[in-house]
Amino acid sequence: LGDLLMISGRHAEAEELLKEGCRLGDRSASTQLGMLYMQQGRHAEAEEVLKEGRRLGDRSASTQLGMLFMKQGRHAEAEGVLKEGRELGDRPASSVLGVLYMQQGRHVEAEEVLKEGR
Repeated sequence: LGDLLMISGRHAEAEELLKEGCRLGDRSASTQLGMLYMQQGRHAEAEEVLKEGRRLGDRSASTQLGMLFMKQGRHAEAEGVLKEGRELGDRPASSVLGVLYMQQGRHVEAEEVLKEGR
């Protein structure tokens, strides 16, 4: 429901619903809330809830956190959490890590990671 509210532009309602999910320990709610905050440019809040999602075991939280770090130019941190996401089996982490490597001119590593992620 949080995703649907976000897509329909009902961000305040989505935020409240996702916060309630976080209070109840829903690991995906933390990641979704982090994504909402990223969309709104609320990076410090996004980082906090995405880290909570990682702690709760949502493997996609690492990928989302990596994307946030990339936006902020925190490439070493992005690389670390994206590698973690790959190890946890979050397939999009490989693609995002490949993009990071391409941005850094690390083309051989990017090709390897992107081939593995297929």
